Amino acid sequence: MASLKEKEQAVALFETHASYMRKIDIEKFLHLFAISVQRIHQKHPLSFLPKEVLTFEHPLIEKNQFDQVFLKPLFHRNHLSFSEISEDERSFLYYMFGVMNTYLEEDLDAANISWLTQPTYQQEAQLVEKLAVYFRLTFTEAEKNYLLVNLVMIHSASGCFGTRQKSDSFGKTTDEQELQAAFPVLYPTMKRFFFGGDCFFTRVA
Repeated sequence: MASLKEKEQAVALFETHASYMRKIDIEKFLHLFAISVQRIHQKHPLSFLPKEVLTFEHPLIEKNQFDQVFLKPLFHRNHLSFSEISEDERSFLYYMFGVMNTYLEEDLDAANISWLTQPTYQQEAQLVEKLAVYFRLTFTEAEKNYLLVNLVMIHSASGCFGTRQKSDSFGKTTDEQELQAAFPVLYPTMKRFFFGGDCFFTRVA
């Protein structure tokens, strides 16, 4: 953004049309957008995107709506005609708009999340139910929605970034030793849940 006023206008755009986004997530996306604009101006367009990025669908906003509400005015403010922006560039920004967020329980209250009941997300819904049974928990609807949204929008969608180095969507690498050190109780517990002999998935198979 060329000025503080323009940045404030851009932030207001997200606060108006994507009220479920935290300010830090809006900032992250605008930084990514600024890098994309600079790259496009320097004639370094995207040449390849994984299928997962090209086919990504954000359940809270359709791609065409995202293009018109966010990308068109943002590119215009940065002296780029929207018609000149390739489909790959738009798909990449749409995808990152979805997976870069942290969806918090209190922010989701204002969002339309009726899409969680769609058959498309049956696998994630079953995982949440299995977590509740395995750990003897009773989730409220708000807690279920929180887990489902984050499973669908981040953990499932960002799977295409998986590498042998366990690099996430932000390029940060984490090995198993680091996970064990950071989460001495949670990591081995979740590992048993997914892979151990007492794994719930094994017992219901």
